[in-house]
Amino acid sequence: MIKHAFSNLKDEKLAVKEIANKICDETTAFVIIFCSPAYKRQDVELTFAEVFSVLTIGCTTAGEIMPSGYEEEGMIGIAFNRDAFSCESLVLENVSRLSMQDGAEAVHALNQQVEEKCFALPDDTFALLFIDGLSNVEDRITAMVMSELGNVPLIGGSAAGTWELKETFVIHGGLFLKDAAVLTLVSSKLPFEVTSTHHFKACSNKAVITEANVEARVVTEINGAPALEEYARLYNQKPEDIDINFLSMHPLLALVGGRYYPRGVIDIHADKDLLFASAIDVGVVLTTSEPGNAVENLEKMFTDINSKIGALSMCLSIECAFRRLENIAYQKGTEITQIFDKNSVVGFSAFGEQIGAVHANHSFTCVAFGQKNEI
Repeated sequence: MIKHAFSNLKDEKLAVKEIANKICDETTAFVIIFCSPAYKRQDVELTFAEVFSVLTIGCTTAGEIMPSGYEEEGMIGIAFNRDAFSCESLVLENVSRLSMQDGAEAVHALNQQVEEKCFALPDDTFALLFIDGLSNVEDRITAMVMSELGNVPLIGGSAAGTWELKETFVIHGGLFLKDAAVLTLVSSKLPFEVTSTHHFKACSNKAVITEANVEARVVTEINGAPALEEYARLYNQKPEDIDINFLSMHPLLALVGGRYYPRGVIDIHADKDLLFASAIDVGVVLTTSEPGNAVENLEKMFTDINSKIGALSMCLSIECAFRRLENIAYQKGTEITQIFDKNSVVGFSAFGEQIGAVHANHSFTCVAFGQKNEI
């Protein structure tokens, strides 16, 4: 019902064709592509037009994920069979300037299309959202989408790229798009479970955002002190010792609906301000964190999923790029790969993850599919 393939061929045309030959046939309903930014987009688009006759959605990545483990500078294709899946999709353009009303109307129309085709909302349908990871509006767009979807479960990923943070793209109809989001409602005849997890524990130190450029997600002051200086003090570190690896293992936590969600710092500006990957605001109170055991955390999540829907046919995963860095830094790759292989995990490393109406970081977010029902 679901086929996937990975290619690390450097030639764009050959890579796309290799994937298409492995996963597509006359029963394919739609295809998801996760594409390294190392590929030339124009060449990929031209080949998409040649080989895919069905809807193609997806995004660029900060690394790819296969059952064999973490991959780099490659391309993943996932094909969903029309006997078990159907979908309706739309593009939200200019998301950085999209009004709540215009966005809500577009999602409402998509919802109606789905209902007219007799999908059983929300019982057999989930929402899949890909959004430009440098748009800085994931929180607003996710909340707007969920205001129209109601109880339909949603997972999403912020398109990623290199750590230079220059550009990221979503894919729709085989085209790479900036400042855009792709929302797809997927109806499945396979049992599925939408969930998210992270392994960070709240500590006692509080970080109050006292000065910030909210639109740019740049924090200049924490607890009334310069942002980097205070962040380092809260973690008992020297400011000069804070680097990308330390940031990847020490997010701040926001309490939302009784649950803590990580808020990642993804860059330190030359003036020592901190760039966050999720929405921030003056007056928001965040909490310091310490990492738990990432392997045990992931194993528990899959144990819970298996108890609900049994053995998995595939798990479509969106994992924070920082979580990937942490697993590699702590040399957890072998143990994580064993979990990926056991549960047929396929996905990408993202600049942010969406679960329901929440935009988070440092999480492993997924939709897991069970084995074939009577179809």
